[in-house]
Amino acid sequence: MAASPPAPSPQHQDAYAKGKKSFLNEAAMLKALDEIPSVVNILDFFPESGTAYMVMEYLDGITLRQMVERMAIPIQTLLPPMLSFIRDLSTMHQRGVLHRDIAPDNIMWMPDGSFKLLDFGCARAMEDGRSMSVLLKPGFAPFEQYQTRGQGDYTDLYALCATIYYCITGLVPPRRGTDLRPP
Repeated sequence: MAASPPAPSPQHQDAYAKGKKSFLNEAAMLKALDEIPSVVNILDFFPESGTAYMVMEYLDGITLRQMVERMAIPIQTLLPPMLSFIRDLSTMHQRGVLHRDIAPDNIMWMPDGSFKLLDFGCARAMEDGRSMSVLLKPGFAPFEQYQTRGQGDYTDLYALCATIYYCITGLVPPRRGTDLRPP
């Protein structure tokens, strides 16, 4: 049996407990989306030995970023799986989950031609009303994501459109700066 991880130092106990709780909440939120085909499946999650674990399905695909690094993806090739992905993203939004990190490196193209959305570490429930941390990928993040409030399903939609642009052109969209204002 493996040894337990070392306990956090006393001054970091609260931060560690908060991080562990956040991790388990993310896992529960993701587990609730299991029947959405374009979302990576969570097989199990649990606290154990002072830490927490999430068991995810194994994905043997390639990210859109890896594909574009080889060459831009023709729209005729990208569009069919993207339409299914958009429907699934809409279902995710209808369930109140905002991903907040849609980008070419978080979408995997599977051998069967479908897409899987990965990395829900930035995801939030849309109705929780909490201030949202500023986490973004320049070129893929809309203006509102530079703020701590005002994000919604349109935030993911902007990032998805930026991802599609990147896939078909091979170019990262222009970056938005914190000094820019929406039109």
